Amino acid sequence: MKPEIILSEREEQLLKQTVEEFIGSIQPVGSTYLKKRFALPYSPATIRNALARLEALGLLTHPYTSAGRIPTDRGYRYYVDHCLEPERKKKLPHKILDELSRLSNDVDRLLQATAQTLGKLSNQFGMVIIPQTDQSVLRDVELIPLVEGRVMMVLAMESGMVKSIVLNLDLAVGDRDLEWIGSILKEKICGLTLAEIVASIDHRLKETEVFQHEIVQVILNHSRDYFRLSSNLIVYSSSLHPLLNHPEFQDQQVLNNTLLAVEEGKVEQVIRRALNSEEVYWSIGSENE
Repeated sequence: MKPEIILSEREEQLLKQTVEEFIGSIQPVGSTYLKKRFALPYSPATIRNALARLEALGLLTHPYTSAGRIPTDRGYRYYVDHCLEPERKKKLPHKILDELSRLSNDVDRLLQATAQTLGKLSNQFGMVIIPQTDQSVLRDVELIPLVEGRVMMVLAMESGMVKSIVLNLDLAVGDRDLEWIGSILKEKICGLTLAEIVASIDHRLKETEVFQHEIVQVILNHSRDYFRLSSNLIVYSSSLHPLLNHPEFQDQQVLNNTLLAVEEGKVEQVIRRALNSEEVYWSIGSENE
């Protein structure tokens, strides 16, 4: 673990200004430019010495000898941890709130619209990711007749996710039996996590009148499969087009690398690591490797 970096107020100010100017222009930042841009009360020599120390600490570097400085991954990390100030919360426009409210009963469309809204408001690439785990809580269960000998069991989670399973039976089952069995399933397993259902469904249904019914036996025999969600993340994303408004993506290689990272799921891998974080999670440059 690298030792903590302690900067003077002047050095932290210069690092902050260098990072923000580089982000805005993607051009190396020099001491003369900083003095003029911010009307700094320090001499160019003092600024150069401070920038040299920041470089010695690994927070800045320069692409070639005569160039100004650019931030390193470590410099960005210091900036995020010590210099970045949260902006005041802004209220969403009523038009966006109305649209999201209109879609509130359609989880898929709501999450897709949320990703698009996130992208537009941030002028970045937005993603909404829903992790699927055995800690998902079952909100409702329905048994729906299909053709003879086949019944669909629909599991609805508190998160809004839905899983459908087709049960193959030896005998046809009437609508009344489906309603009867469905009502007992609701009573016994709704409100539990999927893990709790798998661990206790046999015990919970054993003393009920429907325990010996073929549908119940099929469900019990396959409970580990039926009450399990895919380990994959469900991903909703916005358009990548806003990235073209940022100067770094005028470099075709940078843009290509970013598109490749999205396509290969590398962005999802970063988000997986952030799922257990209770605070805003930042992952910078080489930290993603």
